[in-house]
Amino acid sequence: WGASSRGVMFSLLAQRQGCNIIGAIDINPAKQNRYMPGSGIFISDVVEGMRLLREDVSVVVTNRNYLSEVMQLVGKRCDVVPV
Repeated sequence: WGASSRGVMFSLLAQRQGCNIIGAIDINPAKQNRYMPGSGIFISDVVEGMRLLREDVSVVVTNRNYLSEVMQLVGKRCDVVPV
């Protein structure tokens, strides 16, 4: 969750470690429906991103300022991991 520079760096490093990142979610309309630089990960809005969430995924929150908001949105659907 978050396609800022933190999200971009996290995704690049995670992909290089073999993690399968299925997408990014960002509340900023200027970033939505675009791809993250370097990793090519698609950035969804919250509604579309929530529709893609499955129980077997983890949501990584790259900005702790949004942690409680993301946890509230996600609920018990899947794990929320702050970095």
